[in-house]
Amino acid sequence: MLDHRSRCSLTILVVAVTLLVGCRPSSVPIHSSDKPLSKIRVKLVIRFSDHSVDATVGSPIAASDDRSNRDALDDIETEMEIFSGETVHDVLMRLMAEGTVSVDWTGEGETVFVHAIGGVRNRGPGQANWTYRINGELVKKSCGVASMADGDRVEWVFGPVQMN
Repeated sequence: MLDHRSRCSLTILVVAVTLLVGCRPSSVPIHSSDKPLSKIRVKLVIRFSDHSVDATVGSPIAASDDRSNRDALDDIETEMEIFSGETVHDVLMRLMAEGTVSVDWTGEGETVFVHAIGGVRNRGPGQANWTYRINGELVKKSCGVASMADGDRVEWVFGPVQMN
């Protein structure tokens, strides 16, 4: 027979295991079908300056409060294997969890808004801001709902918004 202390410890252990088994990592999307989730490969690029900006006009981050942060960061380019259905925001969160880059955002789903990547903050209307493209096309919806397909290239760029 188990004494009172052992029974309490065992009960706590059973509850903890039950809770853990019922939880899923945030990087694994929820799906309702019996089909297994497929994995896809995507390329993610984060450019801390828009290289298409004319040097005579000046770098969009030359007057930045975050210039010291930017000087410490190189552009990021990586290939990732993700689950189909994951969003552009999910991929950014994975990079942040790995310690690759910091991300400041608010909202959820269709209201996700990225304020800063790697300490480089949006400047506001008519100035340098973070935008993203999938396969070269500017995406005009929240990264919290934009999904990717196998082989897609997602590029975040800090600079003046260029509408194509």
